Amino acid sequence: MEHIGTTLQKLNLPTANGLDSTLEPSQTATAQTFGRTALLTTKLTTNEGISIAELTGATPLSDSDSATKGELLARLTAAYKLDYFNESSVHCMGAKDIFRRAVSKSWTAKEFLQRLDEMTETCAFPTWTPADFFRTERPKLYPYSWVLEECAKERSAMQRMEAYIIPPIAKAWYRYADGEMLEARYPEWFCVYRCGVSAYQAAKPQLRLAETTEKKEVSEVAKVWARVATAENDLEKLKDQITVLHKRIAQKDQIIAAKEEIIISLESQQQQHEYSYDASDTNDSADNGDNKL
Repeated sequence: MEHIGTTLQKLNLPTANGLDSTLEPSQTATAQTFGRTALLTTKLTTNEGISIAELTGATPLSDSDSATKGELLARLTAAYKLDYFNESSVHCMGAKDIFRRAVSKSWTAKEFLQRLDEMTETCAFPTWTPADFFRTERPKLYPYSWVLEECAKERSAMQRMEAYIIPPIAKAWYRYADGEMLEARYPEWFCVYRCGVSAYQAAKPQLRLAETTEKKEVSEVAKVWARVATAENDLEKLKDQITVLHKRIAQKDQIIAAKEEIIISLESQQQQHEYSYDASDTNDSADNGDNKL
């Protein structure tokens, strides 16, 4: 299969210096691109997964982020009508605690403040704890090894997943589809698979392929993805049919076993009857002999 950079070029997606070996990074990425690439490459070898916020290239929170700290205290003060700016108060210490935890978890400012709004909307009183703030898991994407583990637990799991290619990493990241198309939020992301169907071209409906001989090649790649998805669906159907057949065979085996038990029972009864009949004849003969004497 050709390199993903070549494929993206055929879809009129930008690549760096026209080379298919290096994809142009997201506009949100900065000089940290190479560090982020190393992080993504490392996590591709494990099933740990990586948060969507990290994949966007956004800078994670730091202890020196005074702007986000100020916004945190202001929003909590407005929501609960308490002075969270008073550093000696227990409320301010609680706010600083969740900020410290978010920094250690590499949260970004955007997702941190978004989660803060969600918490203040669900917690009516200022008695919240860090568990209330971190009660939901950050949305993540996972490598293919995670897909294999999930399919080992449930063989049809792949049919509920979607896959994305996120430059500059030319490998797919997976997650369970939740109805949101991430390529709409992050235009530089490229969806290649969604719920059993290749999303190879549907991910970029606004793009129009040039009328060249390369168009046919891209179409062929899309057809391969579609055939793979169809083959997977057919395989699942065959497995289901085999399961049904096994159940029917087991039921027939039970019926045969029951009939065999009935036959054995009848044969046993017949043998007992014949034995009783022979014994009765023997007794009658003995009685006749006694009478003659």
